[in-house]
Amino acid sequence: MEFIPRGDVLVVDDDEDLRNMIAMLLESSGFTVATTPSGDTALAMLTSRPFDVALVDLQLPVLRGSSVIAQARALRPDLEAVVITGNNTFEAAVEALRAGAYDCIQKPFSNDHLVRVIEHAVERRRLRLSAVEHEARMAALSTLHAVARASSSSLVADEILDAALTVTLERLGADAAAVGFIDAVGATYARARTRDGSPDRGCLAHGVAATEPLAAEVIRSGACVERKDVREVEGETAAALAACGYISAWWVPVASVGRPLGAMLAAWRIPRASVPSDMALLRAIGEEIGPSIQNARIHAQARLHATRLRAIHDLVRAINSERDIDAVLSLLVSRAAQVVGATDATVLLPTADGTGLQMRVIHGAGWTAPVGTISPIVGSLNGLVFRAGHALVSPNMRDDPRVFTMMREHTPAGPSAVIPLLHGGTATGTLCVVDSAHLGRVLTDDDLSLLGMLAEHAAVAIENARLHAIERAQNAVLEARVEERTRALREAQEQLVRRERLAILGRMAGSVSHEIRNPLGVLKNSLYFLRMLLTPRGDDEALRHVDVMESEVDRANGIVCDLLDYARVRAPVLRPVPLPALLSRALAGVSVPAGVTIVRDFAPEAPYALADADQLLTVFANLVRNALQAMTHGGKLTLRVTRDARGVLAEVTDSGPGISPEIHDRLFEPLVTTKAKGLGLGLATAKNLVEVQHGTITVDSHPGVGASFMVRLPAATSEPVTPRAPTAA
Repeated sequence: MEFIPRGDVLVVDDDEDLRNMIAMLLESSGFTVATTPSGDTALAMLTSRPFDVALVDLQLPVLRGSSVIAQARALRPDLEAVVITGNNTFEAAVEALRAGAYDCIQKPFSNDHLVRVIEHAVERRRLRLSAVEHEARMAALSTLHAVARASSSSLVADEILDAALTVTLERLGADAAAVGFIDAVGATYARARTRDGSPDRGCLAHGVAATEPLAAEVIRSGACVERKDVREVEGETAAALAACGYISAWWVPVASVGRPLGAMLAAWRIPRASVPSDMALLRAIGEEIGPSIQNARIHAQARLHATRLRAIHDLVRAINSERDIDAVLSLLVSRAAQVVGATDATVLLPTADGTGLQMRVIHGAGWTAPVGTISPIVGSLNGLVFRAGHALVSPNMRDDPRVFTMMREHTPAGPSAVIPLLHGGTATGTLCVVDSAHLGRVLTDDDLSLLGMLAEHAAVAIENARLHAIERAQNAVLEARVEERTRALREAQEQLVRRERLAILGRMAGSVSHEIRNPLGVLKNSLYFLRMLLTPRGDDEALRHVDVMESEVDRANGIVCDLLDYARVRAPVLRPVPLPALLSRALAGVSVPAGVTIVRDFAPEAPYALADADQLLTVFANLVRNALQAMTHGGKLTLRVTRDARGVLAEVTDSGPGISPEIHDRLFEPLVTTKAKGLGLGLATAKNLVEVQHGTITVDSHPGVGASFMVRLPAATSEPVTPRAPTAA
């Protein structure tokens, strides 16, 4: 049967005979014993051998026994110490107990008493170690319970990892902790925390990346790895940790049902020796969060799958109801990025000449090239996909030599896929997606399949939108033609009505003037005779009535004259005419009311207009008279003559109330007037007279700010001008 010692005892006494006797006694009682005569040697032995009890003489020659016990307990807190002394005093016992001794044995002592004290000391140490171990187990169980509770209460990987990392920092006293694994989209994902909040998460994420040798070895073998001093270890991982100030580091695997998922790291900024219970606790944390991470991954994949299906459904429904091509493309890039978890997307369509592909829409902040940027069909990745008609992937689009050289610096860095937009087997464009958030990600066949489905539906919608745009353009052309024909018919109808009015007025003018002027002449003569009879009698009341009758006769005669002037416009005699002088004559022929200011603004050496002076005087007189009548409460009348590239311009402007919008556009039509009295033929006649002189007359007026009538005529030249025929009556 194998011998199992009852305990390991170190005897420290300078009396060789007593030392040897105690060793023989204890060994015969089943203990293993080592002896030494000095305290220094005893302390050195304690560093290399796990003694249960130290039996120390209080009176040692160099280092007093109480000092040896105190230093020994500092080195080995679990060590039990027993003092032997020949000084049978109370002070000696107190000194021994204060130094940390379990008991004090007085010399001389019996063998049985010594053995019993040593047995009790060994048992006491084992009970204390058991209690410590029990506390450690309880702490570990509490730690695992905290991790399990956090893991079971969440399906979000970040929340699970944060809880595990926080517990690791608290229970192991680590300065930093990190977990790395492959996420739901196939990219390396890392989560890290530091005790002091220092920004070391980059080097920590590097330390648990599945592509790094240390983490990869832990994931592959499932074994724990310890580095007491990473500064003495070669490799990028150790160098990265050392650069951030970490010294000791432990790695443990993260697995679920035996399937490796990733690695977990704990790091310290001081040397940290491996304690089996602590390493076991860290490994237990890794094993605890493994299934939770797997569940979170499954949940994330399910959510991603649901999101993808919803995005595809929304896109198909939206693009089937959308007829604007840019709106279809905007929906496509946003949904394409969403379904594969990408950050950036764009659609390129062929240019009109067919030599390039133009970016039509952009999604994401990674593109620095603006919409409208063109890549050649020959010599670019998108062009290759467009010509080949099948999808291509790139691990990093910015570094891919197949990408057009001038476009690389404007392209997001990251894994990408280019999908052709196929309609009827022919490429109509390309869809490009880039995931700049996961540089190590590999786009899967499922990703390409989803993007292909989107591209297929989008290609049909793009073609429908294109046909709709063509149809809309054709409809717009037809509507414009219909509108033009309608406007022409309306103008022709208005011209026909105008001519009919002119014809009626022409036919009526002669008979009306004859039938009305004769009675007016008789009335005029009769009134003259009455005035001669009444004047000598001094009948002022009767004379006042005669004045009223004469005024009304003159007004009736004026209406007849207006009618004749409008219906019978003679052919003009065109000669050079000075417009400033003609405007002054028109002003001189009317009475200017009080309160009206006259402003003459004639250009120096104003050119002559080629016009009929008599007809033009009639026009100006009408405009000046209308302007003065509009300013019933005074104002300013401006007469202006200028010249431009189109001829000579005469303006008559008043500061009256202006012309209402209701009749502004019909102001030059016959029988349209703003006055309480009159037929409304003055401006219509003026328009006829100006137009037969190859001129134009227009009005600019706004309510409340007056009106400005502008007559534009050709400037006088040496070339003869053929007069227009007058409007037929």
